[in-house]
Amino acid sequence: MKLIFIRHGYSKSNEKGLFTGRTNVSLTQLGFIQAKKTAEFLAKNFSIDKIYSSPLKRARQTARPIADAFGLPVIIDYALCEIDGGKWEEKSAEQLMQLYPEDYSLWLTNIGLAHCTGGESMLQAQQRALNAVLRIAAENPGKTVALVTHAGVIRTQQCVWQNIPPENMKDIPWVPNASYSVVDCDGDKFNAEIIGCDKHLAEISTNLPKGI
Repeated sequence: MKLIFIRHGYSKSNEKGLFTGRTNVSLTQLGFIQAKKTAEFLAKNFSIDKIYSSPLKRARQTARPIADAFGLPVIIDYALCEIDGGKWEEKSAEQLMQLYPEDYSLWLTNIGLAHCTGGESMLQAQQRALNAVLRIAAENPGKTVALVTHAGVIRTQQCVWQNIPPENMKDIPWVPNASYSVVDCDGDKFNAEIIGCDKHLAEISTNLPKGI
């Protein structure tokens, strides 16, 4: 089967430069435009059988135009949520460094081994999301499935696809907003064909700042 991972469009927290895991923020006007362009691109280039989404608003708002383009419902899967940021939610990088210097320094230098203060670790988020991906794959043999999710989730899953250990997750960049990644799946084996492609967005491409 084929999995298409889509990161949500540019959100209001992205715009403000705030750490956002489970906080339920909306897309910005630009984010809605990105989502529409991604839906149009996918409709022209893929045949999608099912669409799953994180329950968070920014993911659902990105999934909606894709679902409309294919005439499909959006299946909400809570395991596709972004990492639980705990006490870091809706704080700037400057605030995090001031309030939680040890934990946040590890996030910046070795993210794969980091733990959000009062929330999840990246390893916990990785396993949670992987369990969902394997379940979805088992339920949809031979199909092409879209999963609308978040940058943290996709980064953890890229380690799985490419057999990258947690301590090397720091070398993997964030995928851009409203980008897509295409992964062939055979049981628990993955082959990533495309990762974080946003060429269809051209001049409206956006991403997380490097210091997050």
